[in-house]
Amino acid sequence: MRCSFVVLAAIFALSQAAVRRDAAGPTLVLRDNCKIIPSGGCSCDVKEGNDEIQIREYDSVDQCKKSVEMATAENKKAVNAEIQQKYGDFKDNCFPKPSGGCKCNVDLGHGKEVAEYSTDAECKKSVESVTAEHKKELNEEIKEKFGGFKENCFPKPSGGCKCNEKDANGNEVVTAYNNPEQCKARVKRDVGATVQRQPANIARANVKDVKQAQPNYDVRDPVR
Repeated sequence: MRCSFVVLAAIFALSQAAVRRDAAGPTLVLRDNCKIIPSGGCSCDVKEGNDEIQIREYDSVDQCKKSVEMATAENKKAVNAEIQQKYGDFKDNCFPKPSGGCKCNVDLGHGKEVAEYSTDAECKKSVESVTAEHKKELNEEIKEKFGGFKENCFPKPSGGCKCNEKDANGNEVVTAYNNPEQCKARVKRDVGATVQRQPANIARANVKDVKQAQPNYDVRDPVR
């Protein structure tokens, strides 16, 4: 619990730093490709319609500054990236220590206890684990957007998909499919539903056989 408070305090401190930067205002934060002119004012490299770059000069530096909204958004993005870099890839139930390393709630067979570690390898998830998590998230996002794509299949902008597969020798290869149907997972038939329907079909067949087997008593006398 104490480690959780440490993480929250660190995140709060970083957030407050971003707020202070926002409050101070982007006094010298210029737009991309803009610079101060020593004689006064500023200039910006501006792309025109045919990708031609022209230099435009302004008398006031304010015309080259980023807007407050843009500067605030960039500050928040930087803070989020910093938080993710410092605390994002820690193992489950592991929390950073201010002095470095981490503390983890682990179960070594004698109940849960707190263990301290000093290296990133002990505190953070492996590259393979993080990659697998990202791949799982990507597959779920693709499934939500494009339907039942096969696992490890990703849509192409031109249509169809590319799939990470294994060849006959077990080597990973990328296979491209132009037909969207080849990208989707096959839907398994509900065998249970078929089995449940069989007794009803058999019963109807038995009733038909019984009717055919019954003698016909409505026989007219040929003499009459």
